Amino acid sequence: MMIHEAHGIPLMLGRMTILAGILVMPADGRTGELQASDASAGGTKNAVKPATAIESSKVYLLVFPDDKDAWKVPPPELHWKELHRQLDEKAARLIRIVPRDQVDESVFVDFEGLRLYADGPKCRQVWRSRITASYHIRTLLMRLYAKTGIEPDRIPVHGEAGKKLGTKNMVLIKAGEYVRTGHYYTSQSAILGERRGDRYRVKVAAFYIDKYKVTNEDYCRFLNDGNPGYWNSIPWSNIKRDESGRFTVDP
Repeated sequence: MMIHEAHGIPLMLGRMTILAGILVMPADGRTGELQASDASAGGTKNAVKPATAIESSKVYLLVFPDDKDAWKVPPPELHWKELHRQLDEKAARLIRIVPRDQVDESVFVDFEGLRLYADGPKCRQVWRSRITASYHIRTLLMRLYAKTGIEPDRIPVHGEAGKKLGTKNMVLIKAGEYVRTGHYYTSQSAILGERRGDRYRVKVAAFYIDKYKVTNEDYCRFLNDGNPGYWNSIPWSNIKRDESGRFTVDP
């Protein structure tokens, strides 16, 4: 499931996701079914379709760019329309959507819980060496997902701490139709700002959400139990990684 409002605030990627310390998962095991979201200032609609059987057989493939400019993140001071145009252009140059049976699934790049496949060992090495790659990929994937509904693969979960507990200690949020007020906040212009647009109806699939927040200690146990690829330093800024590779809470 991937739901994004106000242009990435919040953002959920994957069937089971930790967001701001809360675990969220779809009630029926399918991809999310957000039918409309605020796509631009003024509240215009941008349909996000659930992945079909055909789409789910496709994956994202990282490719070696033909020039260095493709790696550069657009400056935040750009007008949001120009910013989105440049992001779409870079996404087309760096990430392809291909049938799953046409990729070597042993050649991949893991980051922040996602597994993306690379167009050969050299391509993988280049992507892994890029310090800003994870931020750049995440931004570009948001653009591609909004257009295609194709979910990135998740990194396989390892260890005892990562075993799924089903829906224990979770509550069901029923499916329904809701009215979007058209009042939202966006960071399109690099500064969080208030926006207003037309009201419209949105269909949301049923999903489960955890009753309790995931603690820093819980997250560290999960990461240290064979799941370092799920590390995301942005919302978990008070967790550090020592020289041995273990994660600890920074008091």
